[in-house]
Amino acid sequence: GYHQVESEWWDFLPLHGVKGQTATFTFEETLPLPCSVSSLGYMAFMKLNPSQITTGSTYEHKFEHTKPTPEGLKRLKEKLDNTFPGYTEKSISSEQWAGVRVTLPDKKPVIGSHPEIRGLALIGALGSKGLLLGRYLAEELVSHILDGEDIAPTVSVQRYLSTG
Repeated sequence: GYHQVESEWWDFLPLHGVKGQTATFTFEETLPLPCSVSSLGYMAFMKLNPSQITTGSTYEHKFEHTKPTPEGLKRLKEKLDNTFPGYTEKSISSEQWAGVRVTLPDKKPVIGSHPEIRGLALIGALGSKGLLLGRYLAEELVSHILDGEDIAPTVSVQRYLSTG
């Protein structure tokens, strides 16, 4: 998680936190949507909650705290209105969430064993693709730890240790 950014054990990695915010808007009536929409941001719609839509996310590389902000809500409302004009005026309530994800300059995840501390391993910087990549990379890391399998260079901790 975000504390990897502050860890002295992994300070050789250029890990960086990015704050993101989402907002769930609730309406009195059922929304006329068949599915989620990706347009100027992601609008998550679930048939189980047909009067709600969740809009996200903001990308804040500089932030002072990890709480939702009025500015974030304003940007999320703009995203919703750009895709579905007039929807924010029709909403009867909104709920915000905020969190921080870890990223690297090359926008790729990183996994592997610490080069000097035996038994210490890392899986991080999954970014916005964490749900898609998490299980696969966890299995790769377990194979590395238990069976000594090599980790692909594109996601290995080792890519930040080479001097070439």
